[in-house]
Amino acid sequence: AGRDLTPGIPRPDGTLSDLDVYHPIDVSQSWPVVFFVHGWTAKPSTYQTLIEDLAARGFAVAAFRQVMPFELDLARWYQGAQTSLAALTHAGRDPSSPLFGLLDFDRLVTMGHSYGGSTSLLLAATDPRVKVAVALAPGCQPFSRPLLMRMVNQVRVPTLIVGAEFDFVVPVRDYARPMADQLPAAETLYVELAAAEHLCVTERNLVYYMYSLRLRRWIRTMPASLARVVSRNYANAWIEHHLGIRADTQGFVDGTQAAADEAAGILSRYRR
Repeated sequence: AGRDLTPGIPRPDGTLSDLDVYHPIDVSQSWPVVFFVHGWTAKPSTYQTLIEDLAARGFAVAAFRQVMPFELDLARWYQGAQTSLAALTHAGRDPSSPLFGLLDFDRLVTMGHSYGGSTSLLLAATDPRVKVAVALAPGCQPFSRPLLMRMVNQVRVPTLIVGAEFDFVVPVRDYARPMADQLPAAETLYVELAAAEHLCVTERNLVYYMYSLRLRRWIRTMPASLARVVSRNYANAWIEHHLGIRADTQGFVDGTQAAADEAAGILSRYRR
């Protein structure tokens, strides 16, 4: 995959940042765009495998970089992401940019993890160009939760939410599950990775044991390598199906594979 840098993007606080864009080598046609937002305290490289895989599949992946990764106000994450998306739009139209004419904003996807997952849903709720949304372990601090839940009610594009059963940072019972339940979009899918923790989709291979009161035994969390593959399979199929790029022949979109994965213990639950 190639990589271009859109520098000097002003943020709401006046500071400047960069926007990394990973993309296919083939420039014979424009690329669908995935605007990816990292999580709290993270950075784009925390999701390198996921980003490079999307670029290898034919997407331009714009990796948003939050200037203040410790920022807790979800509204500021949203404002920063809006600014970056506007800069990306300008780069696609600027004859002096290496991205000129190569970004297909008629096939725009928002995607992110944790705070970034929530930010991706806010963008999907407000930017009419967004066609598909994917939120991985979405959440935020409690004081921003009312804003998040209110905006989720406005997301009407096909939306995939991936939760983690053992997420103690943003518990699925408070965030991922109720968000999936109240999505008004006609096409939605919620999948919950069994025995997975919050960082399972990142490059941080955190694995530990916890005691399950329900099962009355110690359980090892899902290895990050497996969590990344499973979540990526669902996300890729969801995005490509709803953008009309590739037909889903394995049942990741209609819930067939989710039912099989739940029976196999890979998912703790799912909902169409």
